[in-house]
This record gives sequence, structure tokens and C-alpha cells, in this order.
Amino acid sequence: IGYEVAKPGRARCDVYRVDGRRVATPFDRWENAGQHRGSCDVSGLAAGVYLVNVTSNGETLTRSVLVTR
Repeated sequence: IGYEVAKPGRARCDVYRVDGRRVATPFDRWENAGQHRGSCDVSGLAAGVYLVNVTSNGETLTRSVLVTR
């Protein structure tokens, strides 16, 4: 997933099932300002729709992801 950090700070990515249960935290790291990309290993997730939240400096980007088998 691509995301932008407006100013240096912590960037955290969480993956949730549609029922709201967090199932993964692919990254939680310090990022410099600018555009970045993160990835998530979905091999342990069941097929279905998941919500991916990337939070940095109080702002959250949310994307839905479809995992197929």
C-alpha cells in the first residue's frame, strides 16, 4: 500500500477483518517525510475482505483489500 507522511514521525499499519478484529500489524516504524510503500504477507489470512489502516501524525488512510485463494 502506498502512503505519504507529511512530516517525520511514526507510521503504523494495521489490518482488520470487517468485524473489527485486528489480524496483523505489518509495520510500525519511524518514517521521514515523503511517499512510502508498505507490504503485508497475507499467506496466513483467510480469503475475504480486510481493511488496511495506515496511521501517521494523527492522520489515517484506510483501504479495503480483497484476499483470494
